[in-house]
Amino acid sequence: MYEHLLDKPVFLPHKGNIYKPVYLRDIIYAKVDGAYIVIKYVNGSTVPFELSMSRLQELLPPAFFCRISRNYLVSIRHIDFLEKNNHTITIGKESLPLSENFRKEFYARYFLAG
Repeated sequence: MYEHLLDKPVFLPHKGNIYKPVYLRDIIYAKVDGAYIVIKYVNGSTVPFELSMSRLQELLPPAFFCRISRNYLVSIRHIDFLEKNNHTITIGKESLPLSENFRKEFYARYFLAG
């Protein structure tokens, strides 16, 4: 239903007055790194952007992206598995924390079985 959104670019502040197009389909996750948000792409590259995690979350469609901790926002499409006992989400070879503050919303939105 919203698949078309993944093919449209969002222009994000990269450095100063330079905005860089980001195609939502290519995002694996975003993480906080000091004063920057670093986006990791499906090709393995990472690019820093000058915006807050809250602002990035506002710009991304919630049907495809979810905040899992204060420092991470992930593409639901790229999650390989969830370890419910450890509260971690695995994407590729990386395990990312599903923090207590964001767990309830994540489970309510995406977790279908008890």
